[in-house]
Amino acid sequence: MTQLTLFGIPTVLAGLEVSHLIDDISELWLRAYSRPPAGVDEDLVECRRFFDPSLRGFTLRERLAEVEQAPYPVYRRMTKIGEPLVVDIGEQRLLVGVEARLTMAVLSDQAVEDEHVVITWRDVLEAEKRALLIYRAWSVGKLNQIIDLRAGAGKEVLQATSVGLIIALLINRSTSPATAYRDRGSSLEGKLTDDAVHSAAIRFAETIATGRKKSKDQHKFKGGYIISEARRRLAHRLVLDESHGQSERFFYIPEKYQQEVIDFLGRDLARRANLNGDILKSGLGVLVEAFRSRADDLANHSVIYERPADTSEILAKIMVAFESSRREQEIDVNLG
Repeated sequence: MTQLTLFGIPTVLAGLEVSHLIDDISELWLRAYSRPPAGVDEDLVECRRFFDPSLRGFTLRERLAEVEQAPYPVYRRMTKIGEPLVVDIGEQRLLVGVEARLTMAVLSDQAVEDEHVVITWRDVLEAEKRALLIYRAWSVGKLNQIIDLRAGAGKEVLQATSVGLIIALLINRSTSPATAYRDRGSSLEGKLTDDAVHSAAIRFAETIATGRKKSKDQHKFKGGYIISEARRRLAHRLVLDESHGQSERFFYIPEKYQQEVIDFLGRDLARRANLNGDILKSGLGVLVEAFRSRADDLANHSVIYERPADTSEILAKIMVAFESSRREQEIDVNLG
């Protein structure tokens, strides 16, 4: 029968062994995290410094290089235990993390003055379960972040100019390959149509938000931040068709996703604390006015498909989605 252990530590220990383990883990913690152990919850969050799977390789290498050597007696004792309690990263340096901090918490609750200390099976199961939940949360963190972004519920709202660009595509009825917005790159005609669409998006952003610091170059389709940000959030709902050669790219929101996109915009806009219905309505009006003021530039290059009746319907749907999401937020706050 396999002996029960706590992350490789026997569940029956001498009191002196417990004292040594607590001291050794504390020493290694100080040398890895540049501070002594503090509260358990706080320290477990700090473990992400080394153990978060989303860390970039360069960042992790830089952080590992900062871990200090362990005193030889500590190194010798702890390497006998090994993983998962400690990770040997070379040059007499040991890294401690989730398992070590949970072990320290369990041991600190024991009466070390006793000749022998017994760690219960319940303590073992609870510590292992907590470690499992922590690692699972970290491993699916990126997945949940992307899901939230695609649902318009990420930590950060979409850039106001990106919102304006999406609305501009909607009111231009760029909802199929036949009515797609055509990006012609850095050519003269491309610049004219690009500026025409983006001027509407920028005017919208200036109305509903302040403090925008993006450079003018980032307002462009080709390599521009606002279109890349819109594509990142909308994913398959904003199609980029590059099959027409390097000089021309087609952008459109498929008709079947139009209501989904409007609902997304409603949720995203509703999360802006300083935005209300009147300001949003004004911003939408400014966007349409700016878009129509450059209609000749778009018409001259056959990329305008707007119909006033359709535009009015889309704007109304955006307002409904915004107000509905704002009410849901208020209900959640009251219930919370």
